[in-house]
Amino acid sequence: MADVEQQKVVSLDRGLFFVSYKSADDLASPPRVTVVPTPGHEERMALIMHPDATEPTLWEPNEGLMVRVKTPGTLQIQVEPMRPGGSRAAMVRIEPIQSGRAPLAAQGESAAVQGNVAMDGIKILGHVAGRGDVVVAPNAWIAGPTAPSRIEG
Repeated sequence: MADVEQQKVVSLDRGLFFVSYKSADDLASPPRVTVVPTPGHEERMALIMHPDATEPTLWEPNEGLMVRVKTPGTLQIQVEPMRPGGSRAAMVRIEPIQSGRAPLAAQGESAAVQGNVAMDGIKILGHVAGRGDVVVAPNAWIAGPTAPSRIEG
């Protein structure tokens, strides 16, 4: 008996989405997850993969890719076992990524506030691992190339 792939078609609106392979029941031989636009919807979206990836396949949990959707379309998610009789149980999540753009009214307000703020005399405090609190002026490193360390707060 041949293993049959699991397949789901998901409708996506215009936007940017993160497709992540969250988990699998069989961690020793997790199923692979392939993400492609449905036939006819290839021009509506672009897949953004890791530079080392050659195909839109997520081989194990904690891998992901981005989908940039220009006009609403559908995406096909296929889950296939890695070995005969293998598991097809995988959790895949598609999360929208917000643009972070401020509303037009707020953009005007922030420009007005920025114009009235003097940057002279401002100091920045950061707590650096192994060093403690460090205070610097604007455009200075708290823990940079000459003294790399983790900023903890």
